[in-house]
Amino acid sequence: SGYVGRNGCRADKKEGDSSTPIGDFGVLTAFGIRQNPGTALDWLNVTDDLWCPDSAVPDYNKIVSSRNGGTASGEHLIEYSPQYNYAMFLDYNTACNPEDGSAIFFHCIGPKQYTGGCVAVSEENMKYILSVFGRNDRVIIDSYYE
Repeated sequence: SGYVGRNGCRADKKEGDSSTPIGDFGVLTAFGIRQNPGTALDWLNVTDDLWCPDSAVPDYNKIVSSRNGGTASGEHLIEYSPQYNYAMFLDYNTACNPEDGSAIFFHCIGPKQYTGGCVAVSEENMKYILSVFGRNDRVIIDSYYE
């Protein structure tokens, strides 16, 4: 079990709609505030890294380091624990079209029973998923009805 965006899942996701996109996604990189739990995916230890939401700069929709010449503003990932203790950055909107929204993460559950458009599961489940997830595996997001 887990959570998706506050407004559910949508095939026509737009920036700021608080919905999770429906689709078939690869993983660009795994990352976390905590150490790599044993994933075969490329791993980024979060330090001063941030996610860049500014569509006017080349770093838009990327995880960057301000220390290494990246954008100096954005969502400082290290400030979001437990959400980003363990996470994966999905390949949603790799064309970087600002209207489509950005930064769809698969991460740990935080304090709310919804996300801003990501997918969240328990930290225990996220660690397990990372431990079995292969480089060619996919994340499939679809609507679910009981």
